[in-house]
Amino acid sequence: MKRLIFIALACILVAYAIRDGGTYLHQLKWKAANISHYRFQLSIQCFCMFYLNHMPVTVEVQDGEIVSIIDSSGTVIPNENEIFNDIARLATMDRLFSTIRANHGSRADEFSVTYDFRYGFPAEIRIDRSKGIADEEWALNVSGFVVLP
Repeated sequence: MKRLIFIALACILVAYAIRDGGTYLHQLKWKAANISHYRFQLSIQCFCMFYLNHMPVTVEVQDGEIVSIIDSSGTVIPNENEIFNDIARLATMDRLFSTIRANHGSRADEFSVTYDFRYGFPAEIRIDRSKGIADEEWALNVSGFVVLP
């Protein structure tokens, strides 16, 4: 009986992993790494001019909270700044996974995610809601990931 329950649970897990494009399994890998303090570069590519002067930003996260966001010129973006708030919506690994789940299964013409092999976090997210409409597509790139003490 226990074996049957185990097999049923395994099948449910596999079905869920397939349905969400593998995001669940990558998020499990990320959680298993148990990384609470990290830094990375985040580049948001979109038709949004106010981001261009800041990208890529360097984000430091500790215990799921953003410690700092520094723009490409080395300037700290203050947390009361509107750009900080826009970037902060995407600036932790958990928030990137939430973004993927929110957009997975959408009717976007193109939706792709690439994950980091070692830790499982999203390394690139690309969304083009409609190939026939210019300038509404966007992409997120994560690079330079470092685990901090």
